[in-house]
Amino acid sequence: MIHRTMRLRMSYLGTTCFGTTRVGIPLSRAAAQLSWVAVYSSVLFLGLSQGDEWVPPNNPNPQTILSEAELDTKAKRYQLALEKYVWIYEKSTVFEPAFIGVRLSFALAAWNDLANEYPPAMKKILEKRDEALRMLNEGRDPQRSFMDLAGINRVLKQVPKTAAAFEQLDKNSPQIAKEVYALAQPALIANQKFELCGRYLDGMKDYEKLLESFRMIKTLKGIGDDAVARFEGEFFKGVSTIVFILTANDRRDEALEIVSKAKEVSSDESFQKMLDDAISGKAPPSAR
Repeated sequence: MIHRTMRLRMSYLGTTCFGTTRVGIPLSRAAAQLSWVAVYSSVLFLGLSQGDEWVPPNNPNPQTILSEAELDTKAKRYQLALEKYVWIYEKSTVFEPAFIGVRLSFALAAWNDLANEYPPAMKKILEKRDEALRMLNEGRDPQRSFMDLAGINRVLKQVPKTAAAFEQLDKNSPQIAKEVYALAQPALIANQKFELCGRYLDGMKDYEKLLESFRMIKTLKGIGDDAVARFEGEFFKGVSTIVFILTANDRRDEALEIVSKAKEVSSDESFQKMLDDAISGKAPPSAR
């Protein structure tokens, strides 16, 4: 196509490949026209190259592709960046299952940054949200579908839509709602849906699950002190949130029993205060 275009253009100019003219066009003018043809052809070629679909490499590394996508965004190679973000969203965990956390946090946030500059990227991210909601309502892979929905709503700063999606599940598919409740809890608390939380919270049972996971993590060999402290902080917030929800639903006796048991597990002053605040009706920092 490009070569044909060049031949037609050169024929139109009345030139030969040696730069002479058949109709007496001055050489300087012919050279200028030929230069224009070269520029035109180069632009056409580059345009076609940039429009080519991106193909992931063999044995792709999700983190490398994420870094490339961020660089593409900075360089205003928007379509290329979008294709990489879509690949990360759809395929990254196939090659690296542990990438699921990055996929729904840093990668989605970067995709949203692109969407703020490039409307097709916003259109695509909204399509993915609609797809996740549709899959959730159809009962297809509910946990992953809800995680995707909640993750997208979080980066779009539309967390009330996550709470609304759970409310629909509560009405139409309570069994699925029960399955994804733990994932929905932060959005429900943020939107003050305390009564709805209370319908799905099993106080002591949920506390014992948190405690079991926390104790198991502390027995792992090779885990650093920083990681232990991070998991300990998550345990503190999780228990305090249970106590807060129970208190908000007038289940004070259950809440007090959990507070008593939890204070025996750790004497950490910040944890003790979080528990006291929760039993008095104050939401833990992570649940506000």
